[in-house]
Amino acid sequence: RGIITINKKTGEQKLIDRSQGLVDNYVITLKKMDGGIWYGAFYNGFGVIQDEQITNYTSSSVPLTFGFWTTAIEKDKDGVLWVASLWYLCKIVNGKCVEEYEYPHDIISSHQQINDILADDDGSVWVTGYATSGKDGLGLLTDKGISIVYDASGRCSSMIKDDKGNKWVGAQNGLVRFEKDSYKEISQDASGNSLKGLCNLQLDAEGIIWASRDSTLIRYDGKNATSFHVDDWILDLAVDHEDIYISTMGGKLLKFKDGNYKTI
Repeated sequence: RGIITINKKTGEQKLIDRSQGLVDNYVITLKKMDGGIWYGAFYNGFGVIQDEQITNYTSSSVPLTFGFWTTAIEKDKDGVLWVASLWYLCKIVNGKCVEEYEYPHDIISSHQQINDILADDDGSVWVTGYATSGKDGLGLLTDKGISIVYDASGRCSSMIKDDKGNKWVGAQNGLVRFEKDSYKEISQDASGNSLKGLCNLQLDAEGIIWASRDSTLIRYDGKNATSFHVDDWILDLAVDHEDIYISTMGGKLLKFKDGNYKTI
């Protein structure tokens, strides 16, 4: 139905849809960058909402080889825009796609996609994703295309970078921590609680990792994980100062704080 904005002080909600300028009402990804809200649509491309103005990049104007299903958006330190269009990583300069890189696969299938993009401070570009051929995991963009550096048995979802420079990936085998050229799979915490299959990784102001798995919200401090049950399947998370916001399969937005949550 578009994008809903919510005023946290007043609770007022507004809907932004095609009648106000979105390329599509079916919005599947949002990201805050450079003071604007970037959005990816299912059918017609992506765009940015900034200073109450909407700038769109349509599948025909960019263009993208696979012109729909914008799954991730990122901008690097040089201002280059990187967009995942299903299983293609697209480099966009001045509103045009100048390079496309295909996520490694053995056979083309709709059951594969790039889930997340991380542009590091050193200029490297990383992607997480999955493919039916089994080449699931973390990929690094090289001069020869996307190279898989961590091959997982199952989907790799989101990727974050902590204040120590370590990269974290949520994978089927557990949390994966990358330190320079090495990585470590962390399948359980110090108490034996499982860390497998985590999605939607987020860092709060204290460096705590928050993630989701099915209908469970998980807090991980580097040693121990604490789980909080939610009465619905979790789709996405956002961290805002002391609060955690949760969107659910049932169409609800929840505000979580101090072990409790309420419906917004």
